[in-house]
Amino acid sequence: MRAQYSHWMEKAHGAFSLYDSTQFLREDNHLKSLKHLDDEVLRKVRRSGGLKRVYEQSGNRLSIAKAVECATLGTLVQLFSNTKDADVTSRVCESFACRKSELSSWMKTLTDVRNICAHFDCYAARKQIPSTPRRIRGLDGTDNTKTSYIVLVILRLIASNAPFKDRNLDYAFRMMADMRALIADYGGMYRDLLRIIGFPDDWDDYMMTASRLGAER
Repeated sequence: MRAQYSHWMEKAHGAFSLYDSTQFLREDNHLKSLKHLDDEVLRKVRRSGGLKRVYEQSGNRLSIAKAVECATLGTLVQLFSNTKDADVTSRVCESFACRKSELSSWMKTLTDVRNICAHFDCYAARKQIPSTPRRIRGLDGTDNTKTSYIVLVILRLIASNAPFKDRNLDYAFRMMADMRALIADYGGMYRDLLRIIGFPDDWDDYMMTASRLGAER
């Protein structure tokens, strides 16, 4: 997402387009995102002499290609969601075979879940997902509000249209392999526990359907 977004924004609007408020739908949201981005850039600049020189030579700014590498996923998603140019966002979404509204929603959910896990907070046993993702077209039977497995379904969906010859680089495949191994270890003895944390008995079917939908889109 970083590579696609920076490439198409720079191609359409220039290397420093992230700092141009006219390229974003809501100026107030853009200013908030830019404040977060500045903080994240400064953290990287303090640790890298080479990056610091580039930053200072550009008037305390970074080109979009370098800035998105400094941005957290949350800031990147905020900038993408607020981007005005529909052609740019559509080209990014083509990489994930979905619409802007879907990708923005799913990436926000993934960001929130990532932050919970990164801070070692409880996620799997939460009664409600931290931010409700948009429903997945073709998977109407899934519960997108209270279950932990929906995040795995989303990951499987958006990663399935980019196959790799090397299975070790195919993260959607590796995730499925890891999940099947985990369920095999605990599912037989603790089937009720799986239901409590929101895994339906047919979770594997949903994952496989997500893989097929992602590949077909």
